[in-house]
Amino acid sequence: MEPLFTGRSLTSDDEWAAFAREIDPQRSESPIRAALDYLRVHANARSVLVERNYVDRDHRAGVAVFFTRQFAHTSALCTRYHFFTSEEPWQVTPDSAPSGAYLGYMVLRPTGSFPLGRSVFAAGPETIPRASIPCRSVFVPHVDVHELPVAGVPYCEQDGTIMLCAETSIWTASRVMTKHYRHRLIMPAEIPTLATIGVTRQGRVIPSNGLTATQMAHALTSLGFEPIYYQKDSHHPDGPEGNRPWTPLALCAPYIMSAIPVIFSVASHAVTACGATVVKDRSSVERQELQPVRNWIDTIVVQDDAIGPYRLMPTDDARYDKLNATSEYGQLLIDSSKKWWKSLDAVSDVLVPLPSRVVLTARDVEVLVRECLHREGEFFQSNVEPLLGVIGKNLPAASTLHEAILRSEDGGIVYSVRCRRAVELRRDTGEGSTQVNLVVRQHLQNTPLPRYVWVVEFTTYNNFTHVDPAQRLLLGELYLDATAHGNTGLSTIVFGHYMGVVFARPNLSLGGADAANLDIKPVLDDAPYLRPGIPLWTDEIPIAPRASGWSSIPPRPDAAASLAVALAQRDAEKVLRSGAPAQHVAAHIPNEGGQPLPPPAPPTTPLPPAAPKG
Repeated sequence: MEPLFTGRSLTSDDEWAAFAREIDPQRSESPIRAALDYLRVHANARSVLVERNYVDRDHRAGVAVFFTRQFAHTSALCTRYHFFTSEEPWQVTPDSAPSGAYLGYMVLRPTGSFPLGRSVFAAGPETIPRASIPCRSVFVPHVDVHELPVAGVPYCEQDGTIMLCAETSIWTASRVMTKHYRHRLIMPAEIPTLATIGVTRQGRVIPSNGLTATQMAHALTSLGFEPIYYQKDSHHPDGPEGNRPWTPLALCAPYIMSAIPVIFSVASHAVTACGATVVKDRSSVERQELQPVRNWIDTIVVQDDAIGPYRLMPTDDARYDKLNATSEYGQLLIDSSKKWWKSLDAVSDVLVPLPSRVVLTARDVEVLVRECLHREGEFFQSNVEPLLGVIGKNLPAASTLHEAILRSEDGGIVYSVRCRRAVELRRDTGEGSTQVNLVVRQHLQNTPLPRYVWVVEFTTYNNFTHVDPAQRLLLGELYLDATAHGNTGLSTIVFGHYMGVVFARPNLSLGGADAANLDIKPVLDDAPYLRPGIPLWTDEIPIAPRASGWSSIPPRPDAAASLAVALAQRDAEKVLRSGAPAQHVAAHIPNEGGQPLPPPAPPTTPLPPAAPKG
């Protein structure tokens, strides 16, 4: 009897070449060859474990739907290959664990011309320079009694029958959404059905002849997503989007950073975006008054079923030419002369498979960010700027933020936008967190949040471009109701934190006259904080306890000063609870000499409700 598991060494070029010819004998360029090149060059694979007679649920579903109807036999059994960094092949026994790191697996289907099935390869900055892959998840395949976790993004090749490139891109996106947003598991045979794709171009659904972008959007809707569909043709000056230019990077980046994969249509082909790489020199991006982290993106990481896993799509053709002149990314940067696309300039359609209940779009969030973080923003001028100006006299962090917003020539604000589940937010900022101020944590703990929240984390340009990731400290964040409609305006803001100031709408879910009221508190001992896990920001930075000297905020000199701050905090909160406008807090915050400041100017008119769009 042939053994179920067989280890094999892959330490030399000859061994790799022989292995590639064995598993893909008919093609010299293929997704299998690209995957092997990625494992050999970028992941440093040195051995493989062959698992025979593997039952793959995706292939088996395809066999049940189509292949069992054919006269020729197609086996329901596959072969799975596991890759390791150890040079010594693993001889599988219940008592012998593998040596070296586990790099993932590939499944080969017995389907002839397109055999590469459901596969997961390790991905991150260890394998792709400066990469952030928010869409990756941990998968745990079993070998005998052993569990082998690997963090990556699902990948497969089209099978030429049930799934072509469009269906494969939907399959990839749906697997990511299952892991990150708990969407139900979607099998390949569920994608190309008459109910999901609507009108077909050829009369029959299987064998598939491919899908248009409109059919893909319809399929995503039928499969339980709430997709957004952007078309390049709709962005010309006379189109419904007005004079807004066609910028696929701006459309996709906030969703990719939210672990929501984005499907691109490029020249009658479809790929799935799942991550990004950041520029090598952060200071090479020019300072601006207010800009998103996407300005630091070098390339978008995509899963292309026809080319290979983790291919890099530069932000434009000019950047492709610049990167192609170097060898940093190797074969991950494709040969544009042979393929459908060169950069994001080739993208003609963008589909975002939003989870159910996420209504507010990233574009709506960008508009609100300007209102809250730009010096001319309505919300900033009416609610934040008066407090920052006063609190900043005693709190250096508030002064730093205030000046960065007001002074664009040597200041500037950088922000990140990502959608998150409320339970994840509370886990990051709960009782176990030592990074965020206690007053802020308690205020957030008592604020009801919707299931999904758009999070805007921001800091100064100088902080964000610091060479040491541990010094890229946040100076605040905003939480927006992702379940709200875009025409809700500033009432979408559920919770906010600027250095020295925290506010919330605790009654937003209750309705009534008090629903939109802001509960504002000064935080006189606030300090910048680090949040690991922000894509393109502090992806791989572990959480460390706060220590003296961690930020530029000096410690309080003695207990008397701390008591004075506590008393001032109490008095300021009393004023706010009395219903007075935020500007009156200034009268209860001591200045440098310990004396109350002069009475503030008369309060400004409260913000009117947002006018409906259109």
